[in-house]
Amino acid sequence: MENTKLSLALLATLLLTNAIIVRANSNENSVIETSCAITLYPQLCHSTISSIVGTSNLLSLKDIFEVSLSVAMDAAKHNNRKKKLMMSINDDVSKRDKIGLHDCVETTDRTIYELGKAIEVFREYPNKGSLTSYANDLKTFLSSAITNQVTCLDGLSHDKTEKRVLRLIENAHIHVTNLCSNALALVKKLTEQDEKSLVVHDFPYKIASVPSHR
Repeated sequence: MENTKLSLALLATLLLTNAIIVRANSNENSVIETSCAITLYPQLCHSTISSIVGTSNLLSLKDIFEVSLSVAMDAAKHNNRKKKLMMSINDDVSKRDKIGLHDCVETTDRTIYELGKAIEVFREYPNKGSLTSYANDLKTFLSSAITNQVTCLDGLSHDKTEKRVLRLIENAHIHVTNLCSNALALVKKLTEQDEKSLVVHDFPYKIASVPSHR
């Protein structure tokens, strides 16, 4: 009898634990899906963020945006390492593409810098005021990062007979551009939420300031 009670207790504990885990995973996926739905590339957003270890700690749009910056930064660094490697081992690259690759490395370095500044600025939120107080800086950094990515590809040969270098880096480069675009969409949405929160918090004080006409 005692063994039966013990077995039932253990079973109940296991079921409860499993239910908690399932609910946590469901909440996590819900936050990611809801956040990524407002981006231009929702599948990319969802797949890159979901693949990161520790996503169970992502509880809000703020968390998703923070991770999206890190993902874009890592992708940009990886992309630049690939271009530098191509420059060092490919002797048969045309003169135009050598110049283009060199310029592309420099523009991606600027992308990495812009993303780093965005991460640095976002670390101050919400300790140093509302997001709206420095949202313009975040949007500027991310917009500049996207512009840098587009500029890079423009400098490479698009001629059909000399398109080899462009083909080798194009997909990875566009991947970084799209990640930056998603981050920009997320910060715009986050800013809207922050502004609404300020209005809600200020609302009681505005009502209190209205004089009575009794």
